[in-house]
Amino acid sequence: MLLLLLLLLLPLPLPLPLPLPLRLRLRLQLRRLQLRRLQLRLQLRLQLRLQLRLQLRLQLSRSRSPAQPSP
Repeated sequence: MLLLLLLLLLPLPLPLPLPLPLRLRLRLQLRRLQLRRLQLRLQLRLQLRLQLRLQLRLQLSRSRSPAQPSP
């Protein structure tokens, strides 16, 4: 798995001629940050969607039956 990740990262050219371990380390760090950012974005989108759905459901249940309390 790690080898695949490294192979995926290798084609990216870096303008600075750094020694290989440092370049790999920086690349991996960047990749990790990008993945983290993507993960957070997806998480946020999911949370917002769930929140909106709950709010809509609450509004609908209130407008349908204002006398009965929601379960």
